[in-house]
Amino acid sequence: MILELASEELLEIIDENENVLGVAPRKDFHDPKRKEKLLHMSVHVYVIDSKSNKLWIQKRSMDLELYAGFWDTCVAGHVDPGEAPEQTALRELREEYSINAKRLSPAGTYVMHDEWQRQLIRVYWVKTSETPRISSESSELKLASFEEAEKLVSSGKAPRHYANDLKFLKEAKLF
Repeated sequence: MILELASEELLEIIDENENVLGVAPRKDFHDPKRKEKLLHMSVHVYVIDSKSNKLWIQKRSMDLELYAGFWDTCVAGHVDPGEAPEQTALRELREEYSINAKRLSPAGTYVMHDEWQRQLIRVYWVKTSETPRISSESSELKLASFEEAEKLVSSGKAPRHYANDLKFLKEAKLF
């Protein structure tokens, strides 16, 4: 469930200990002109094909506000007010890939800060034999090796902060 104020999505403002400090419209979190970036929580879910041990990756639609045309090495989304991060991760997995997982494995947590935003990101992974469905947020969906995903990040074709996510997956000896 998304809290809305005059049709505007609201997100929780949090501190680095995940204490909720308040709520604000989504646009306040993604403002490059704002000097002090509001910290909010999001999730990344890595979907590993159980047959090939490759990652499902998607190319972001050119219509998206952030990282349009970039490759996403994961499913991602904001945590709605009052929602637990794993609930968000499972919801985003259903919405973006039409995969109904029962449980996810946690990989790590970190704070990301760029010119647009400041996020506390919870990273999860799941292995599945299901083939994802492409969503309206994407223009392409394909399998990629872990090395290919690392190359997309290092070449700037995927968001650079995804390097943190991939490090967690490598540490978990998934590849």
